[in-house]
Amino acid sequence: MEFDTVAMIDCSFVPKNNDEELVGQVRKLYVCMTRAQPALLLSHHRANDIGASLHSMVNAQLTGKSGA
Repeated sequence: MEFDTVAMIDCSFVPKNNDEELVGQVRKLYVCMTRAQPALLLSHHRANDIGASLHSMVNAQLTGKSGA
């Protein structure tokens, strides 16, 4: 299943002290990101690993550098 536009608000939200719930949230984020064809809108505001990864990906895309 694909969608023209997918929007995820506050992708940097993760539960505290619950690894199992964190894994579930990251899986949902991945599924949402891979269903977007061709537009994906992500927002984040927390300074954590997920927010930092999203920020790095966006910067790489804007500068034309690979994120790997």
